[in-house]
Amino acid sequence: MTRGELIVKKRLAKGYSISDLAKALNASESEVDSWEKGELPDSKYLVELSRILDVEIEDILAEDKSVDTPTKFNELDSLYSVKSEQVTNENSDAYENSDGLHSNGYCFIERIFGYIIFTIFIIATIVLLVNRTNSNKIIGDSELTLENYRKYIDIEIETNKLNSLDSYSVTITSNKTITNFEIYIETDFLGFNSYTTYEKEVVLSGFLSPDNELKKEIQFTEFVVLQWYSVSYIKGGIK
Repeated sequence: MTRGELIVKKRLAKGYSISDLAKALNASESEVDSWEKGELPDSKYLVELSRILDVEIEDILAEDKSVDTPTKFNELDSLYSVKSEQVTNENSDAYENSDGLHSNGYCFIERIFGYIIFTIFIIATIVLLVNRTNSNKIIGDSELTLENYRKYIDIEIETNKLNSLDSYSVTITSNKTITNFEIYIETDFLGFNSYTTYEKEVVLSGFLSPDNELKKEIQFTEFVVLQWYSVSYIKGGIK
């Protein structure tokens, strides 16, 4: 069976007219007609023609003595070889030119040098960030903050007299010398008789050291008991 007879047989078996097959392949009717007369279909149609007619590409390309098949096949093979060579040359030219330069204009040694500089930059940046973090920690410990004050000062709130609960003292002591010290303490007391809640803000400031404490008294009109206290603000330089 010749190539043309094979295409005609498969087309009719699928119920296609020449026009239908041409539309399905986006080809012209004259092209389909020439295939059925034995001419080799253009390579761009082979895969889709094989799929539509349910026939192997090898059968379409099989030697047909009624047409000059070897010549056609050789033309396709030559065309493929030329295209492959063009793509290979283009890729090679894009990567490296005749002077050994990369497509970005740098030679191999220059690119290696660039990678080394980039690596050094990354390492230097990391070291700088680590040093800055450690520096911030040191600076933080040179100043009193709400996060670290418990390491350096003690706060005691207690009654002034054992038998009198209407007077309390707030005493601040320190294990370090602290300059420009200032603290705001929020307190909450409950009256024994009236069950009244007394909220008082105690402010102390001055110079603190292991030998020097700060103290302030709080007076009430009835016996009270301390419920809780908290530090809302604090500052001071640690020596």
